[in-house]
Amino acid sequence: MSVRKAQSTLKSLESKGLIQKKQRKGRTDVYNLAPDIRDKLQDIRDKLQATRKTEDEDEDDLEV
Repeated sequence: MSVRKAQSTLKSLESKGLIQKKQRKGRTDVYNLAPDIRDKLQDIRDKLQATRKTEDEDEDDLEV
């Protein structure tokens, strides 16, 4: 990915509220996930893990 494309993508994510940018004087900027997004992603991870567990249990039931 080009630098220009990365910068454009970061700017877009920031404008949508998905990430936060911390500007550091004379240094590179630091980007972090927005706090509310972090919580939403954790919820999604938890649901996926529960779904995988259920699928694994269903497959075990099918094995003879």
